[in-house]
Amino acid sequence: MARPTDIVNALTAILLHAEAIRRRSTEQERAEVSESASHITYNARRIWRALEAAPK
Repeated sequence: MARPTDIVNALTAILLHAEAIRRRSTEQERAEVSESASHITYNARRIWRALEAAPK
């Protein structure tokens, strides 16, 4: 089983990568990329909340 720190590090990397892609997108790609980045962020937060709520 993964350690909590490994999961946090993975989530952080996913969020940073989504933001990097959003920032590098062209103006024409921005709407679609921003929507995808928002979905990634939303789901990462869901995982984070689930981890916080899990029994220790």
